[in-house]
Amino acid sequence: MLIKKLITFATAGVAGFGVASIAVAGGPDYVPVPSSPNYTGIYIEGNAGYVYHPWSSDATTVPGILKDFALISSSSKGDGGSTFGGDLGYQFNQNLALEGGWFYLPKAAFTTVDPGTFTIKGGVAYTALKGMAPVYENACVFGKLGVSYTYNWSSIALASSDLNSTTNVSSCSNYWNPLFAAGMQYYLSPNWSVSAQYTFVPGYRNASSDRFVTPVAHLVTIDIGYKFLI
Repeated sequence: MLIKKLITFATAGVAGFGVASIAVAGGPDYVPVPSSPNYTGIYIEGNAGYVYHPWSSDATTVPGILKDFALISSSSKGDGGSTFGGDLGYQFNQNLALEGGWFYLPKAAFTTVDPGTFTIKGGVAYTALKGMAPVYENACVFGKLGVSYTYNWSSIALASSDLNSTTNVSSCSNYWNPLFAAGMQYYLSPNWSVSAQYTFVPGYRNASSDRFVTPVAHLVTIDIGYKFLI
């Protein structure tokens, strides 16, 4: 009987010591659950690159027609050149965002044999939905589908018969069209990102009294972005 009491007392003592040790240590170790990444926020991006805008190579445009009839002696940026732009958007979650942006279209200049000059300048404003899919760690691929508003302004200056004055004629060609884009984005940090993007904007094919034919625009740009996380 005495031995049984000693065993019971020793067991109770060990259990009490364990409880006291846990209490002194502050309880069992706590491992926090990692929080999920935050994708929601407002972002801004700036971009620069090249646009293929084939005024000279498209035989349906005014410069293309003049070129086919050998009426253009020289040109500058007749088929495109450097472009830049920016966008502002809101990302709802990991896979969806809505943005609006703008691209600069380089000024194309042509010298005619008359002599005279013919210049065209413009830009593209747009709004689009952006869909994203993660592919590896901080990288994702994306696609954009939206609507664009392209504006073009042309000016023709021809020398008068007395060679002491010029005749200037200007016109506009503004229109709505769909916009398509695709690319890859890499996040350097939760806020900063860099991306490469291809954008396609259709041209305008129906000449009228208030619009002239314009070529398609193929843009390849590098974007730097910053997101304000919410």
